Amino acid sequence: MENQTKVKMVRRKYDEGFKTEALRMVTNGRSVPDVARSLGISENILYKWQTEQKPRIHRKNSVGMPRWNNFVSNYDRLKWSGIF
Repeated sequence: MENQTKVKMVRRKYDEGFKTEALRMVTNGRSVPDVARSLGISENILYKWQTEQKPRIHRKNSVGMPRWNNFVSNYDRLKWSGIF
């Protein structure tokens, strides 16, 4: 039998501060490939972090705001009632 060695892949973990700083660099105009290269990480992980961050940003901005559909339906109702 051949002597086969198993290579165990180690998944690196990044803290929120590292992720935030990497995304800030991209937001400030640096390209994803440039930031990834300078930090020694995969471009794919940066794109993943961007995707994960979008829903969080959306939730933060939408708290306490009326939903667009409710606004439109209320506006239409008021418009047709003669108030607008």
